[in-house]
Amino acid sequence: MTASGNVLLQAEDVRFGYDGRNAPVVLDGVSLGVSAGDFVGLAGPNGAGKTTLLHVLTGALVPASGTVSLGGRNIVTMRRREVAAGVAVVPQRSESAFHFGVLEMVLMGRQPYLGLAAFDTAEDVRMADEALERVGAGALRDKRFDRLSGGEQQLVMIARALTQQAPVLVLDEPVAFLDLRHQFEIMQLLAELAREGRGVLATFHDLNHAARWCSRLALLSDGRVAASGAPADVLQEELLRRVYGIALSVIPGVPPAPPRVEFPQ
Repeated sequence: MTASGNVLLQAEDVRFGYDGRNAPVVLDGVSLGVSAGDFVGLAGPNGAGKTTLLHVLTGALVPASGTVSLGGRNIVTMRRREVAAGVAVVPQRSESAFHFGVLEMVLMGRQPYLGLAAFDTAEDVRMADEALERVGAGALRDKRFDRLSGGEQQLVMIARALTQQAPVLVLDEPVAFLDLRHQFEIMQLLAELAREGRGVLATFHDLNHAARWCSRLALLSDGRVAASGAPADVLQEELLRRVYGIALSVIPGVPPAPPRVEFPQ
């Protein structure tokens, strides 16, 4: 799937396999693009290669073949600080071996911009506070990160990504550990960020979340893009049956409402 418009992040025919004589290919000829204003949902069953693809797209893994471009540059040739200034990553789980405070964790998003002194400025702190408020986690500011619940930690990590001010946000299951209210608020926030001109790419297991909020979907199966496009074009019963191995029902939505996916009765 190639993005249209101002492409910020682009994978072209990417192949990847972990080391090992008998290791299978995890990604097999994947093309995927994220443009300014895009909210792209990446879905697919466990083991389809979603998280591996995110690692390749953000430069954490080097593809065996194909290219990943960030802002028009090959990400493999870029310095880590340049990559961090271009794409902010929110992993599925975050653990800290140190007793960092929440504010300290969020301020880590400013590291790509620190000068030689490497001290946070008053402006950095203001941006961190603003990001915490925007994700609904302002009350967590003075707590220790390792004492938060999984959902609270996820909110803090999203705030850190916002503080990074990168044009692209990449998130692995961003609402997996959140309660219903925070799920709604974070999905609303991600869609809002896309409308503001950022490119957002996130993985989802909940197809209805993806259908409601994302502008485009990419369905990954066995390391390949099985389908991509508007949610209504991707969420087709026969395609979902082949990819997930279960006869899901798709209830068509009346535009602008998206389709809805239901389990069989």
